[in-house]
Amino acid sequence: MPIKSLFVGAVLGVALGALPALAADPDCGSANLIKSAKLKLEACVDPAVWEAGQGTGDQEFVYFSKDGKAGLAVVTEEPSVDLKAYHDAILGFASKQSGAAAPVTSYDDATTTINGKDWGSMHYNVKVQGQELEFLNYYYSEQGLGSAQFIFWSLPDDAGSTSTELAGKVMPTVTVTN
Repeated sequence: MPIKSLFVGAVLGVALGALPALAADPDCGSANLIKSAKLKLEACVDPAVWEAGQGTGDQEFVYFSKDGKAGLAVVTEEPSVDLKAYHDAILGFASKQSGAAAPVTSYDDATTTINGKDWGSMHYNVKVQGQELEFLNYYYSEQGLGSAQFIFWSLPDDAGSTSTELAGKVMPTVTVTN
């Protein structure tokens, strides 16, 4: 089943959102520079790899990999929140949206410095329309900036390449601007 057809349910990992570091626009090369209309946040997304989709709610940007194996949603919100509380809210939202009896739990939780800002990251799995999906969620929140998430999802068998080949190219370009 293509990832695009699972998109409606895939947004369950979406909760709040935030951003990365102070700098000039990143050099995107042949990629497109995306700029949040809500937050001082921008990143590079390669149109040779990603096809733009339509977001809903706080999903400011949505993309599907051209090979049909992964998705990306950029969620932005103006309120800021403690990073641990944000982590828990994301999982709570995913649990509620999934309708599963057991709460969604994260694994591989980490902190990653991206352009001078410490982003939380975690993986979690959720069944969507009967299909297990793995989410890789990078989340950030800062007082005066707001909150953001870069959420990548794929089938578990494709999660390794989604993490290295897709997220590994987008996330280093995420930048907080002034």
